[in-house]
Amino acid sequence: MSAWRTALAPAKLNLRLEILGKRPDGFHELITEMLAIDLADELRARRVAGDGITLALGGPACGADIPADDRNLAWRAVQLVQEEARRRGQREVGLELQLEKQIPSQAGLGGASSDAAAAMLLADALLECGLEREWMGSRLAELGSDCRFFLDAAHGYARCEGRGERVVPFSGAGPDGSIALVTPALACPTPAVFSALRFPLPVLPESAPLGVGHTAPARVRPLGNHLQAAAFRAVAELRPWGAVFERQQAAQWQLSGSGSSFFAVFPSSAEARAGLDRVRAETASLNLGLRLCAVVEPMGHGARLMF
Repeated sequence: MSAWRTALAPAKLNLRLEILGKRPDGFHELITEMLAIDLADELRARRVAGDGITLALGGPACGADIPADDRNLAWRAVQLVQEEARRRGQREVGLELQLEKQIPSQAGLGGASSDAAAAMLLADALLECGLEREWMGSRLAELGSDCRFFLDAAHGYARCEGRGERVVPFSGAGPDGSIALVTPALACPTPAVFSALRFPLPVLPESAPLGVGHTAPARVRPLGNHLQAAAFRAVAELRPWGAVFERQQAAQWQLSGSGSSFFAVFPSSAEARAGLDRVRAETASLNLGLRLCAVVEPMGHGARLMF
């Protein structure tokens, strides 16, 4: 039995999400600018006897919809590393994992995808496989569209294309300012939201794709999310929240990914807290439940081994 090692798995926000159309494989072609934030799950793991996997779940965001078996992306990421370790001649590849959930599920924050990247890094370190980054990236892309972002975005800020698996990192850590983040007490199932898309979609401001390269944009382009209207169609309980945010004049609030989380970028943490206070007061008057209400900052990195 080895010592415990720890990895951080940050949440993400889609600062901008453009849907270009549906692909023959059933996925949607998209361009999105994603940002890792300092809301993060913590994953601990150690090597144990045998060749199995155990996963214990905890934390304030741990709910009944988060599985502790091979339906969990972190479990499946570890399983892929174990299989490769066996192929390379190892026998004892057992791993014990503990996942402390801080990121709400089905909230457009990428928690499961980030957990998968963190789990793969941990398993590789503990089993001493020395896996190539491209091997890990391609396997993560198979697990989920957002997974590779958390491995490849060295500064936690990148443009992602295809179905999200092609990652072009930016050199900067993200936009200036502080981010107010609100997650309603409801879930947005991603398949249902994508099914509610109605084409043709409106053109987002400055919708031309960014130029090819590994540099940050000269300035952050206007926010926009083609999935927002679809989420309101797919999840009726989300509509009162949309009305609340439309009434907020101090900032532009936007859905992250397929929802249910909304965010807005403010010039300072004090202004972000004030914005949250206004939202909290109005939602309380309407008896709208909250899962999360916080001021967050860019994380500056993706999934990362800590020790």
